[in-house]
Amino acid sequence: DNQQGCLADPKGPCIWNEIGKCCSKQPCVHSGAAPCNNDPAGCTWVGDANLCQPTRCRWTQQVDCEEKDGGICEWKTNTCAFKPCKQHGLNEKTCGNDDLCRWGTDGCEVKYCKRYGEQDSCDQYGACMWVVGSNCVDKNCGEFEECRCRKDGDCFWDEGTCKAAKFGQCPTLDVVLLVGGSVSMSQSYGVHPHGFHGLMEMLK
Repeated sequence: DNQQGCLADPKGPCIWNEIGKCCSKQPCVHSGAAPCNNDPAGCTWVGDANLCQPTRCRWTQQVDCEEKDGGICEWKTNTCAFKPCKQHGLNEKTCGNDDLCRWGTDGCEVKYCKRYGEQDSCDQYGACMWVVGSNCVDKNCGEFEECRCRKDGDCFWDEGTCKAAKFGQCPTLDVVLLVGGSVSMSQSYGVHPHGFHGLMEMLK
């Protein structure tokens, strides 16, 4: 009936709910895939992270689906499912390997241009372009021929090559970055597995 006793419970591991002032068994503490996935409480083994975590978006009612699990689920065709890219959670590696997703300040999110499923809406947003077979992608001036390049205000034609206008007038510049290799850089940093990932994210 108190936090100290809850966390020290030999039947644990347990977690303390400060709002409800109650103690409950911590779910999904398995160290292997089989016992994790077979847990009747609803757990999922995340192989890349070697982690057992509660299964998300398993609700059978729309209101539960949309309000629980931190807003990462959506109700579609009478089924609760992850919103695009939210199935990666805080796993930056699997997020980056998904062509639909990018790693942002709020974790894994849909690449901006990928949000447009039709050519008209894609073309209306200046930072995107429609590519047959790839749908809506980030604009790449380097793929434009001269006529289209000169018509696009975001692009710049220079010596037979189309370049992004914001970089077209810039001379080539080499940048050397020295990063310390102390032990602290190998430790976790926020949502990143170690300091080097966190530093690279900051410099993007």
